[in-house]
Amino acid sequence: MKRRGSMVAIASNMLKKNKTIDSTAISMRSLETLTNASTMGKSTALRVSTEILSGDEEGNVEILETIVSLLLHSCLAPDQKDFVQDEDTIDNLRLSAMTILANVAVVLHREESPHLEELGPSLAREVLPVVLMEIEGAELNTRMSVQACRFLNALTRALGGDPEILPLKDTAFSAVSLAKRVGQLRHAALAKEADECMAALEMI
Repeated sequence: MKRRGSMVAIASNMLKKNKTIDSTAISMRSLETLTNASTMGKSTALRVSTEILSGDEEGNVEILETIVSLLLHSCLAPDQKDFVQDEDTIDNLRLSAMTILANVAVVLHREESPHLEELGPSLAREVLPVVLMEIEGAELNTRMSVQACRFLNALTRALGGDPEILPLKDTAFSAVSLAKRVGQLRHAALAKEADECMAALEMI
């Protein structure tokens, strides 16, 4: 347990001190694993996911800020002026960011953590527009769309008819329907995730 805790601290410190592509990529890959309950177990994934969403003992939310910055601005930090120029690099970093976000939402929802209900609305306000864009863009990037559907599904089931989600229900349903059609043609995992996401949207 202590070793796993130190792995989170190492990943966080790398993001804080070294805003480079290489250090960010290493950190993100580690966090993908640590938030995956199937790989690390429920207790570890829950603890790491809680820390990402709520911050560490000192209240630092460096990891979440990096994830959001990658998804929204394609850069490593909100105050950076330069975007990551290489298209493959930014695509891989953004996929890692979306995967971590989806893992966090899934494990917090499944374990009925109050943190997702408390902090989910503000996160939804910030990232839902880009999440829906990635779902709708399934034709261009099926893997990204799979993770975006996972995130939206877990968030919708956790927050229900929250004011941050309810007004976007029709837009979300349309985007997920499009992703499902793409999945049915060429990507079974996407079709499955989209179908489950549609079921969640239908309940609100």
